[in-house]
Amino acid sequence: MTHAAVYESWPNVECVLHGHAPMIWDCAEGLGLVSTPADVDYGTPEMVQATRVLASTHPQLDFFVMKGHQDGVVSLGNTIDEAGRRLLAVWASAEGWRKHVRKY
Repeated sequence: MTHAAVYESWPNVECVLHGHAPMIWDCAEGLGLVSTPADVDYGTPEMVQATRVLASTHPQLDFFVMKGHQDGVVSLGNTIDEAGRRLLAVWASAEGWRKHVRKY
């Protein structure tokens, strides 16, 4: 249902990658990543609604975290390569952020 909500909400998106990335999920707030609410479970009508809200408030969004779905992340793109590169870029940012935070 969430994937369908993405395609409906962002007409320019042609690829949705949903994965599980604990490091990104844990660093989401520190990285300023957009996320769905923590009390919204994946695969529910509430997640569909939360996804639609993200689209209406962030029409250019290309990555978000599902805080109600342990380690759940979503990368959007026009192609699988684009969505995959975006996911890897966010992963690298999370890795750098964690290393920076551990210094202090």
